[in-house]
Amino acid sequence: MSARYRPATFFFAEDDTSPGTVTFVVSGGLADLTAATATFSTKDDDGYKVVSDAAATIGTVTTASDSTKGCTLTCNVAGTGCTTDRGRQFGQFRIVYSGGATVTLPSAPVLIIHVEPAYRSLTART
Repeated sequence: MSARYRPATFFFAEDDTSPGTVTFVVSGGLADLTAATATFSTKDDDGYKVVSDAAATIGTVTTASDSTKGCTLTCNVAGTGCTTDRGRQFGQFRIVYSGGATVTLPSAPVLIIHVEPAYRSLTART
């Protein structure tokens, strides 16, 4: 896989249900994305899945005028269970091409997601 990417860190407040998106830009190296589908999954520090195959969107090609070069991948993680517990998660997108072949992005390093306490849940200083 020759796609180039820049992994990012995303921050969300605990228990947020809307909106909250994770977006990943693939700048090249992909096969034809016509009729391809995408999902997004995360795991926590202990290796347990938090989000399993949530629907993701394959967006506009970013580096060329056809679907063989690159794209954006986006998942609205609010409502997927991603923000239920505080802590760090690691995320990846999975593309399934029309012929059944798959690619997981990014392969390494993965996307990092931090779920922080919402300010409303913090104790006031006295």
